[in-house]
Amino acid sequence: MDRLMGTGAVVQRDITKALKDAAREIKLDHIKPDPNQPRKTFDQDSLLGLAESIKENGILQPVAVTWSEGQEAYVLISGHRRFEASKLAGRESIPAIIKPANLLDLP
Repeated sequence: MDRLMGTGAVVQRDITKALKDAAREIKLDHIKPDPNQPRKTFDQDSLLGLAESIKENGILQPVAVTWSEGQEAYVLISGHRRFEASKLAGRESIPAIIKPANLLDLP
C-alpha cells in the first residue's frame, strides 16, 4: 500500500510520464506484426472490447517496435492486441516506443 501513496506514487507517475513522452505516434500502416509472434489469432470479442476502450480512453500504454530494413517497416515487439484493436477502433496511428533494431532477428 505504501507504493500507492507518498513519494512512491510520484516516482511511478514520473516513470509513466517519461515512457509516454518517449513514445512517438506511428501510422498503423507503417507497422507490421512480428513474423515470429507465436500467437497467430486473437479472440475477436476481446479485441472488440479493447477497441471500444481505445475509442473511449485512447492508448494507455504505447506498443514497442523496432525498425526492420528487410521489411522496410516497423515491426511490433509487444502490443499486438493493442495494434489490432487500434485498427478496429479506426485509428490511423498508435503511440510507440522505438527499440534498437538489434533486439530481434528479423528477415
